[in-house]
Amino acid sequence: MPLPFLTADPMDAVLQPRPGERILEVGPGTGLQSLHVAPQLGPAGRLDVLDIQQEMLDQVMRRPIRSGRSR
Repeated sequence: MPLPFLTADPMDAVLQPRPGERILEVGPGTGLQSLHVAPQLGPAGRLDVLDIQQEMLDQVMRRPIRSGRSR
């Protein structure tokens, strides 16, 4: 779903992220959705991000994750 329709609730309904899962996000942009999903995966889970633009990956890694850990 394109922004602005891809908000947290519809995204959670589609992904249904659970602790311990591993998710790959392709083209994370600035990481808005990444930061929402990552904490839901818990300490045993993992969120990998893939982008052809290093600048976008750098932007994602600079953003704080509310709880959980970044990779």
